[in-house]
Amino acid sequence: MDPLTSFGLAAGILQVVDFSTRLLSTASQLYTDGSTVRNSVFTLVADDLSSLNDKIKSRARSDLSISGPLARDNQVTSL
Repeated sequence: MDPLTSFGLAAGILQVVDFSTRLLSTASQLYTDGSTVRNSVFTLVADDLSSLNDKIKSRARSDLSISGPLARDNQVTSL
């Protein structure tokens, strides 16, 4: 077998081993924890965005028919 073919074969084997290791690791994590770390991070981010959205909604204008600029004392400067 020429060197280039054997290198390609070795690279293919390493890819299969790497993919299998990642797959088994994720499956094990799902089995033991019920979710993956990545899923937990996405849930945390979604909860934070929902909380920020609620803060923005609570500070929004109550009368949506008014489209002009807010008076200086009604402007929201920080969340």
